[in-house]
Amino acid sequence: MKIFLTEYNIDDKIYAGINIFAPNDYEAELIAEEQGVTIVGEITGVKFRPEFADYLDSHKNTIH
Repeated sequence: MKIFLTEYNIDDKIYAGINIFAPNDYEAELIAEEQGVTIVGEITGVKFRPEFADYLDSHKNTIH
């Protein structure tokens, strides 16, 4: 699953749009067209600030 970033334009102003979760570029484009937004990028990684470097290790959830 990929995460795509979008934008939209109202009255010549650009706003951040929805994040699209899709398995590929083609599906993301279909969703973007349906929602009236333009894809401007894709999240390809996450870098935590040093103070949160161990965040995922220290916040493990137990599912029962």
